[in-house]
Amino acid sequence: MSKYRGAFILIVCEFEFPGIDQLLLRGARLKNTPWIFASVIYTGHDAKLLMNSNKAPLKSGTIDIQTNYRIIFLFFVLVALAIISAAGTVVWTKNNIPDAWYLEFLQHGSRTGFFWGCLTFFILYNNLIPISLQVTLEVVRFFQAFYINNDIEMYDVNSDSCAVARTSNLNEELGLVKYVMSDKTGTLTRNVMKFKRVSVGGENYGDNENDEFCDPDLIKDLNENKNSPKGRAIREVLTMMAVCHTVVPEHKDDQILYQSSSPDEGALVRGAASQGFVFHTRQPQKVIVKMMDEDETMEVLDVIDFTSDRKRMSVIVKNHSGVIKLYCKGADSIIFDRLGKGMDAEMETAKQHLEEYATLGYRTLCFAAREIKPEEYADWAPKYREASLKIDGRTQAMGELAEHIEKDLELVGATAIEDKLQEYVPETIQALIAADMRVWMLTGDKRETAINIAHSCALISSQTELMIVDKHTYEDTYVKLDQFAKLSEDFEAQQKEFAMIIDGKSLVHALVGEARTHFAELCLRCRAVVCCRMSPMQKAEVVDVVRKIGKHVVLAVGDGANDVAMIQAANVGIGISGEEGLQAASASDYAIPRFHFLRRLLLVHGAWNHDRSVKVILYSFYKNICLYIIELWFAIFSAWSGQTIFDRWTIGMFNVIFTAWPPLILGLFDRPVPAHQMLRYPALYHSFQKRAFSIWNFSLWIGMALVHSLSLFFLSYFFLESQVVWANGRVGGWLMLGNCCYSFVVTTVCLKALLECDSWTWPLFASCFGSIALWIIVLWIYAAVFPDVFTFVGSDVAGMAFIMMSSPTFWLAFLFIPVATLLWDLVIKSTLMLHPRLSVAYRPFLRPLLAIRLPISKSLINVNIWHVQPAQSQSLENERRSRHLFTITYPTPREQAVMHIKQAQSGGFERAWLPSSIGPRRVSISWRRSLRTVGDSSHRTAQTTTTTPASPSGSNGSAARRRKRQQEAEEERARLRGYDNQAMEYGSTELFPIQSSPNDRDRSFSQGPPPPYINSASSNSTSNVTYFRPSPASAKPTHVTRIAVPPLDETQQQLQHL
Repeated sequence: MSKYRGAFILIVCEFEFPGIDQLLLRGARLKNTPWIFASVIYTGHDAKLLMNSNKAPLKSGTIDIQTNYRIIFLFFVLVALAIISAAGTVVWTKNNIPDAWYLEFLQHGSRTGFFWGCLTFFILYNNLIPISLQVTLEVVRFFQAFYINNDIEMYDVNSDSCAVARTSNLNEELGLVKYVMSDKTGTLTRNVMKFKRVSVGGENYGDNENDEFCDPDLIKDLNENKNSPKGRAIREVLTMMAVCHTVVPEHKDDQILYQSSSPDEGALVRGAASQGFVFHTRQPQKVIVKMMDEDETMEVLDVIDFTSDRKRMSVIVKNHSGVIKLYCKGADSIIFDRLGKGMDAEMETAKQHLEEYATLGYRTLCFAAREIKPEEYADWAPKYREASLKIDGRTQAMGELAEHIEKDLELVGATAIEDKLQEYVPETIQALIAADMRVWMLTGDKRETAINIAHSCALISSQTELMIVDKHTYEDTYVKLDQFAKLSEDFEAQQKEFAMIIDGKSLVHALVGEARTHFAELCLRCRAVVCCRMSPMQKAEVVDVVRKIGKHVVLAVGDGANDVAMIQAANVGIGISGEEGLQAASASDYAIPRFHFLRRLLLVHGAWNHDRSVKVILYSFYKNICLYIIELWFAIFSAWSGQTIFDRWTIGMFNVIFTAWPPLILGLFDRPVPAHQMLRYPALYHSFQKRAFSIWNFSLWIGMALVHSLSLFFLSYFFLESQVVWANGRVGGWLMLGNCCYSFVVTTVCLKALLECDSWTWPLFASCFGSIALWIIVLWIYAAVFPDVFTFVGSDVAGMAFIMMSSPTFWLAFLFIPVATLLWDLVIKSTLMLHPRLSVAYRPFLRPLLAIRLPISKSLINVNIWHVQPAQSQSLENERRSRHLFTITYPTPREQAVMHIKQAQSGGFERAWLPSSIGPRRVSISWRRSLRTVGDSSHRTAQTTTTTPASPSGSNGSAARRRKRQQEAEEERARLRGYDNQAMEYGSTELFPIQSSPNDRDRSFSQGPPPPYINSASSNSTSNVTYFRPSPASAKPTHVTRIAVPPLDETQQQLQHL
């Protein structure tokens, strides 16, 4: 609440007009008075919390909604198949009744009619819809939530708390987040401010190393130059820091605690106290400050409060000498406009210091003062008090009078305050941005504070163009948004980053009418959006706009009661159990102790859960269709009679027992990329979203299930048709064919799970091969229970297990048919693994078809990957330490250039172009794509480095043959991996090593880079390699660019073998 206006009528017919200063909100404490007269207002449902609260919605994940649509689609397919099969029954009956006179039931139309045929086949095909899918998903989600709750990496020692998953229905949504809406205070920041620097008298005091302000020169200059202009300026600025505020001191255990409505004021008062100007007592109209061990009492005549329009705060005080002074502090642009003449030199010096502070991400304030004559104050004070009693236009009238007194100021100094961010907030935001997420800041603080924090947490950079919307009418807001929409098109054409800054008053108009659509479309194009001076309901409205207009998954994160509405409105709500209580955490879907745990929650758990759940759903659809659609193929050979090919008990146990474990293991233990690699390469998060549960992907899985079912049935039919004689001298009937085909289906489906899993673990092998073995065991038991154990179970399959298992034909088919069915999967996967160029060309078609899971080294093509680590020094002595701090960025067509190591301006990260460490077989393609022209470079000259070839594996045979194979292996590895550990120079035409073989000197760039010469006499030998660009003798060398490529470490080697 930022504004309140009321009227109070006394019994004696006097009027009082209370304002926001007289409004005591819940939790307020009385200071400096033992009692008050009060009237209780806004109770019950009119209370602030209830007015800003909504009923907790029932959230459904995107995956659940899509799955429901797929099930509805399959239901209509089921109805269509039943109708088609019933029509086949009618047609066959009419055409074959004369020849089938011995089938009495055909003579009764009531049993062979179209309606009964539809009902029969509807029952027969009903298992096409995987009813067990929901049970499987719930079990998987339960354990996924268990993983989140027990992740030791998201445990905070200070608060002794860990991440909590309050729901398991949104686990997959964590992997689909596009927009992150974050509160500021308590979420991004600790809400702990520190006084760091001060500029006074042309000098810059303080440093950036110490946690608190520490500069003995300040007091030294004050003591040595008390009567000089510098000494008086130092005393004046410290006095203003101790007096110009509304802080209330509390004395507890011989310590002074400052209670302030603004953290900035508390930081300034504590900073002044650390320098000997201790504010220790506030009375209704007085303040007492101990200045250098001497108490000085000042009478506070008036306080002109800070407002977002004024951007400054002033107090008028009278010191012990009777001198009336105006102390004013505020934003530099506001203070500079109100300075008197002759302050140009001081203003330029202050601007330089303020620019330095802003570069460091500090919050800045300027201090100015002037002496007021008694007659001037006597003329101004009654007018100001009269304006404060107005009902209408009170704020405007008080502001106009403040303008009259706040003029001809004298610049005293400027301060820098550090708003402490939480640990790893900039790194977390950079990682989220690198993962193709847009981060918005929604805060109730003033605009300047929000912008400063946005800079500090790397949400916006110094190169980001800011579009500020601060209009107070609908027409002005609409026009401003339209202007920025056109301006954003120019920014996009110039490839500039731009962000929007909008306050709560403008949001009131931006969220209604046609402006709502313009606002949403413009914001969705911005790199970042900062919304300030917002109410809790406005936060929820902004989230709702992005959800409905942008059609994106929105995540909201906050820590206080004011964030509850926003958390409930988002697709996924994250609550931080912070200093402001547990309201946000209690209303959230997931709770974390610190903001930086959001990185692991999304990039690791979110990506894993989404990928796992999609696999479980698609695999469940696949295995059901693969088995139960065989009933359709069998109907063709059974005169559309509705006879099932499988035993009724085995049909029911397919999803419950024999294929229940593989999807569970896929959903619980599959890890497409290790956790540390997901954190190291945030761009992989976006690549996992491309494995989405799309219609195209779903259709291709269904198509593959149909192909597999055709293969399984017809191969089984031709293998085991009636000419095959079993061990008992009889031919196999339809049930024998069905049990054999059932065995092949179970085997194929289980092996398919192995192919679809990205990481093979012993639970996966145990579940797949255990399911196959379990079917064999159950079949033996099931075929032996009749009639010795049960007389009502197993009569149809009695003794069949022995007949099947004793037949070599069955075992030959058992080995051949599943392998032949999965042969297409194996061939295409192997082809794409061995020839990654095909994976690039045909990935949009083949990868969804078979859910190809290429190694990460093959999957990172055309993907911007940010390794979020602080950049190290570029000096040669730090080269070894900085090698692993890199990102991978592929060149754009506009650049056609080589990506060189440079300092990323937005976040302080290194970039490097790594042609060979990401997939050896991509070397030639990468170099041809990137090394075409060379732009200007300021890198250091080439250095000679040492490479050590990898040791090849041993081989059998004679010693000479082993040495030859060892030599060939070393040369091949050197050719493929020789660029991983060297310092390179290259130009725009060709690339040759100084030490190279004769054949390499004629090698052009169209063939890729030449291999370095490696002395292969020993596996431990080393060679010095330097690359250069040869030029004609008459030409002068133009320039070279040096690339420091990190070595292919153990982690990257593991990635290549995933």
